[in-house]
Amino acid sequence: MKKLVVIVLAFGLISPAIAQDREICIGQTIGGDCINTIFTAVPFLRINPDARSGGMGDVGIGLSPDANSMHFNASKLAFSDQDLSIAANYTPWLRNLGLNDVYLAYLTGYKKLDEFQTIGLGLRYFSLGSIQYTGLQGEPRGTGRPNELEFAAAYARKLSDQFAVGITGKFIYSNLASGRKWMAISSIRGLPVLRISLLPISRN
Repeated sequence: MKKLVVIVLAFGLISPAIAQDREICIGQTIGGDCINTIFTAVPFLRINPDARSGGMGDVGIGLSPDANSMHFNASKLAFSDQDLSIAANYTPWLRNLGLNDVYLAYLTGYKKLDEFQTIGLGLRYFSLGSIQYTGLQGEPRGTGRPNELEFAAAYARKLSDQFAVGITGKFIYSNLASGRKWMAISSIRGLPVLRISLLPISRN
């Protein structure tokens, strides 16, 4: 057993060093420069919608439970003190760059069913504003208003005074290309996601 732990730890330490040794270039190379764009799906899900935890360095998992806990870990809802809570957040995005139509809106809430069970709902909408599409040579290809949407429903259950489990189902809609299809990239029309989370709580 000890050998297995040593092998797993060694592999975990060596792998990042090997991965960082070479540059991975996604997309086209123009004039020797590597153009790296975000190639993960729906990165808007990683944007913290809560001003309270965002102002503390995105430490939402370490804060007391509130309606915004669904963003970090739904099992936190089981430890909430209030019976019902609703939160609405609006975050202007890149406002200092003169972009007035890019924003993230987040509406979430929970209801305690009893001492051990809690359900929660969340709705997240990310507007990327008005985008001017261009071709490979810079020719105009029209304009669009890309947006992304997430609907989440969660169930959390307290198993003990220091441990809870939660399950979250999400429906994600991404419309980045406004229905256009260029270079085999098109919009994600609807993607169901299921997430299970555990939360051990240490209380002194």
